[in-house]
Amino acid sequence: MGDPDAGRKHLQLFRAVGIDAEVRAEVLALPPGHPYLRLPLQMAAGLKPKLQTFVDPSELKQLIANAENELKDPNRWGTTFTLLQSWGRTGHTGGNK
Repeated sequence: MGDPDAGRKHLQLFRAVGIDAEVRAEVLALPPGHPYLRLPLQMAAGLKPKLQTFVDPSELKQLIANAENELKDPNRWGTTFTLLQSWGRTGHTGGNK
């Protein structure tokens, strides 16, 4: 499994190797009915065996049912995950010196 906080470490990693780095974060508001609101449920389905090592199967089933019911609310909105974009430049500009 990857590191869900990897993006937060990018600036430190870039700077450690001498790269002048920048970072940008993006979060989008999702209106009611947006298909991405179902993403956590899709992830839960794919991660079901792993989740059942933390939560009793009957409790997990109830949590998923509760989430399904929340998504039926015509006023339910949400947000995306925070997406981080990192980039940087070294002092080297290319060419011959």
